[in-house]
Amino acid sequence: MGKRGPAPQPSILKYIRGNPSKETLNGDEPTPDIVPLDLPQPSTLDGKSAEVWRDIVPRLARMRVLTEADVPTLTRYCIETALYLACYEKVKIAGEEYTHWEPDPNRTDGKLRIKYTQVAPWATQMHRHHAAMLRIEQEFGMTPSSRSQVTTNGSRAEADPIAAFVAKRGNQAGA
Repeated sequence: MGKRGPAPQPSILKYIRGNPSKETLNGDEPTPDIVPLDLPQPSTLDGKSAEVWRDIVPRLARMRVLTEADVPTLTRYCIETALYLACYEKVKIAGEEYTHWEPDPNRTDGKLRIKYTQVAPWATQMHRHHAAMLRIEQEFGMTPSSRSQVTTNGSRAEADPIAAFVAKRGNQAGA
């Protein structure tokens, strides 16, 4: 079973929004470094997933949301996208469902009737990959609604945001 309740907020958000319960804040919260624009792609990526990597890394780096801790997640995103595109190509060719036919017992001319229609396995896989991609895109702020919830430090990546906020607000922090 997963963790219950809302996801915990980063300490900097508790400072900004206020801390009326006066709970202790994590001063040792990890702050990974922002990655450079020319981040080398992992060796596990090839073909279409490597193309996705080369397309998305510069975009996320310019948005300042890609850190060194996010590289494995971004690698999974590239693989999911490549698998999604492969399933999408199959759906374009063969369709999202296929039909099973049987001889019509009410006719003597040998015509067939539809026995049942079934969703194609590649269409089901396409939808699963799409859902996984969407979850990762929301984490990186790559959708319009999730982008409004993502904040960055701007050009001040070298300063610790929590320490800078405490120094600026002093005893007023979280009040």
